Amino acid sequence: MNLHVRTSLTVLIVLIATIVRSQHFIDLRSVEPKGEDWPPDPAAHSLTVDSVIVTFDTEAPIGQVHKGLENKVVNAFLKGSVSGELKAALDRLHTGDANGRHVTLKVDLLNVDEQVRASSELVFCRFAADVLEQTDSSWINLYSYGTTLAAQGGLDATGNHAENIMHALDNCLRRTAEVLRKGSFTPRSISIDQLRKESSPSPASIGLFPGTRLPRGIYRSFMDLRDGTPDTTIVLDLKESANSTATVRMVKVRGKNWALNAWGLSDGERFYVNTGREFAELTITREGLHTYYALYPSSNDLAIGGALFGILGALAVSNSETSDPVRMDVDLRTGALMHHYSATNAGTSRPGSKQYFCFSKYSNIDTTACLFMYGGEEACLRKGQYHIVQLTPRVDRVPLEIKAGTATESRLGHERNDRTSLPDQPEGQRSIGGGSDEQGHGFEHP
Repeated sequence: MNLHVRTSLTVLIVLIATIVRSQHFIDLRSVEPKGEDWPPDPAAHSLTVDSVIVTFDTEAPIGQVHKGLENKVVNAFLKGSVSGELKAALDRLHTGDANGRHVTLKVDLLNVDEQVRASSELVFCRFAADVLEQTDSSWINLYSYGTTLAAQGGLDATGNHAENIMHALDNCLRRTAEVLRKGSFTPRSISIDQLRKESSPSPASIGLFPGTRLPRGIYRSFMDLRDGTPDTTIVLDLKESANSTATVRMVKVRGKNWALNAWGLSDGERFYVNTGREFAELTITREGLHTYYALYPSSNDLAIGGALFGILGALAVSNSETSDPVRMDVDLRTGALMHHYSATNAGTSRPGSKQYFCFSKYSNIDTTACLFMYGGEEACLRKGQYHIVQLTPRVDRVPLEIKAGTATESRLGHERNDRTSLPDQPEGQRSIGGGSDEQGHGFEHP
């Protein structure tokens, strides 16, 4: 083997190794949906999903994970096309009647994330989809489903994301079958244009208005709130928590160890949402649902059990630099508590801005481009993919290195006065990526 060939192979091996370290691919085919965690449900598993429509950008990462024991933050992708991998997963869940009802799944959101704790990790999956049926003349929305699932793992739980996503799909089928059996959801026609658009529910669209008093009971999942199906068989004994503030009332359930497995509770007058430690009063407005949450030292030990819907709220606040109560908005698609972004809480958020790097799908460079930035931030992109970097103000320039194949381009940029300025790329690099500012505050799922 001549020197040129050996050198080329060495460069290729190094590039492949860099790409593997800088991305994580989630393989849904590695999950076998059998055993006690996958109890049979003939009605749900008889639903035949003919196709999967994805309304979000399928070239973008579906989230970020903390890879390896060093917890390196990298972009996460499904191992294959999003629609293809989800369809294959749903086919494996189809173990019931071969002549079951035929539906189409329109997926509006699939997002994964992780929280690193002292001796373990939590993995999260946010998922939202519409279950559709095609008739001779139109499309019918049979049911709209959303969930946020959390699962606890060991020191490196990154490998648990595939099972979490599979459970989200399975839960969607189970809930849909239950609703169809009960006839508790009113189907509605949708246009062809709406097939490719993300659904954006409002409080009014799910029957929630300012002053609404929700039925007393336990709302074990977010869908119990959206569908108005609480468990009213258990008598609640609520006690106000010492963590209540002038901003928000916090309550605990007396003597009930199961309580933190519920998404929310209602005493008939007020509704309380799970924050992972106790329940915070929820406010309903025309614009949305929100609460306030303060992170106390004791809340670093969040209770774990079942599907921890409320813990995303604590996850977001734990990235805040203050213990003052901060506003958390309910994602009306999935029930997750998300950090509120507005001028009213700008003082409690991190200063900085986001830089958007895109590998143009029209580039004439047929290879993978890797970004390396100050602070250990790195990502490898294929054509059409992008990566968002959060930068904080600093006096010195921000080093930026782009590698495409064997070529390397090093640049420097500034981050001052809460704005970012990166110099224009040279002509040869222009098709690899570009920067555009977007103000970013606090914690966000890109």
